[in-house]
Amino acid sequence: MILTISERFRLIELLPTEGNIIILKRLQDLRNVLIPSESEEKEINLRQEGNQLMWDGLDHETDIPIGESVIDLITEKYKKLNGEDKLSLRDISLYEKFIPSD
Repeated sequence: MILTISERFRLIELLPTEGNIIILKRLQDLRNVLIPSESEEKEINLRQEGNQLMWDGLDHETDIPIGESVIDLITEKYKKLNGEDKLSLRDISLYEKFIPSD
């Protein structure tokens, strides 16, 4: 799935931190892929300014492999957030990637 840097950081925040051992290992693997590599950090000049992560240029995109079981977890999380009216503006692009429009 093609994700921007900001989508990757948002997805890290959204991923569950509890579950069975199989799901937790899959989530850990995904978190490791979502975190920008050292070469990406240099390419986009990723840095922390105060409490915020900043980078230069356009929102860099990367193809991130996400397994079906994790996609299902993320989809259910977004459905729940939507049903509870708890989506934020930064969720829109990810929501549209994980929840197909009718």
